[in-house]
Amino acid sequence: MLDTVQAVLMAGAFEGSALYPVASSNLPQPLLPVCNKPMISYSISMLERAGISSMVVVVPGSDASQVIRAHFEEFPPNIAYEICTVDPGCGSAVALRNVLPKLKSQDFLLLFSDVVTDCNLSTLIASHKLNGASATLLLGRTRTSPSSNTKPGKAPKNVDFIGLDQCNEQLLFCYSKSEKNISDVNVLLAPLKRAGPMKIRTDLVNVQVYMLRLATVIAVFAQGSGITSVKEDFVPKLVQQQFKSSQGTSLSTATSADDTLPLPTVECGESRPGSEDWQGLNHLYGASGSRGSGWCGVLLVDIPNYCARVTSAAEYGDVNREVADPVRFEALTSRKLGKHENYVPGSARLGTRSTVGAACAVGEYTCVGDKCSIKRSVLGENCSIGNNCKIANSVLMDRVTVADGCDIRNSIICNDCELREGAAIKDCQVGHAYTVGEGADHKDEVLSAT
Repeated sequence: MLDTVQAVLMAGAFEGSALYPVASSNLPQPLLPVCNKPMISYSISMLERAGISSMVVVVPGSDASQVIRAHFEEFPPNIAYEICTVDPGCGSAVALRNVLPKLKSQDFLLLFSDVVTDCNLSTLIASHKLNGASATLLLGRTRTSPSSNTKPGKAPKNVDFIGLDQCNEQLLFCYSKSEKNISDVNVLLAPLKRAGPMKIRTDLVNVQVYMLRLATVIAVFAQGSGITSVKEDFVPKLVQQQFKSSQGTSLSTATSADDTLPLPTVECGESRPGSEDWQGLNHLYGASGSRGSGWCGVLLVDIPNYCARVTSAAEYGDVNREVADPVRFEALTSRKLGKHENYVPGSARLGTRSTVGAACAVGEYTCVGDKCSIKRSVLGENCSIGNNCKIANSVLMDRVTVADGCDIRNSIICNDCELREGAAIKDCQVGHAYTVGEGADHKDEVLSAT
């Protein structure tokens, strides 16, 4: 069954460049190391475990495409692949539309290379096929409470508004706007008429892993222009297709204020509607329980599984530290932890009285001097750490040179950087090949040579 499913892997930042200065022209986002493995390798491992044998890798820009092509030639995946280069300024939905002619399978997987997870995609594929769905979305859980950074009476920021049926099986509503302040969100009456009570949740996140029916995707794109983002434009329109009548018109057109429901008032009702109205519509048109044409399903990530997206420099640091955690390190990286619950390869060298704590990962051929302390950090390959250095909650990429007496905390240091003697950085992102001067003290800064 699974060998008939193709995959489309979006390998790049299609909406924005939130990873500046961590990503660079010679190290595009998909190849950023997460616990010393390229980020894209986690997506490919997911596809391999699910039995996918063919994928189209979509890369924005010719420069990034050449770098990724060279990486695949050096480390070929166990999946047949074709690399397609698209305009670096195009949105993810535009890129998807451009590669649709290359797809031959009835259903295909769409995922983005910034997803790091140990979820089994076979479950997503099986659920999609079993339900005969047009789309099935993988939904993760937010990292923190949506209300933690929200003022009373205000809508939560930077969240996905996800509307589900009572069984948490059907996606009835989906709204995401990453770069806009959300003041009002209107919900059509059609989902309520079809599926009954709906609860809109902000504790779930669309991690951009989808199982899609090719014919439905083509039909959505054929409806017109203006679809640029998969998450913000395409998916909401796809969800709305469930509530079209057989003649193609919406059951609720929302032409006035009475036809829509403001977000704060949308909640599951205390009692279910009678079988003569809403439940009748359910079985007539194919909502929850009937799996009719156009049905959009969801699969929630199980609590034990790890699933996160890397959409900012801060998240990049968080994901590195979380993957290095002993609870999930081996499952995600396929590497064996040492007796101290850290990963230090045999090629690495530690000086006298230097310690590498639990939940740390050290790259090949990295040398650490005497009396150093490394806590909850990831060090890349061929790094050189001097004497009396402290590194905590940080990520150092490959070939980083740290002189004696440096103090690095809650920071990201990119490839080929140099920190001279006595430098101290805290809550910083240091771009490719940047040199931090002797005795420098930087806090909450972005340091980049470009």
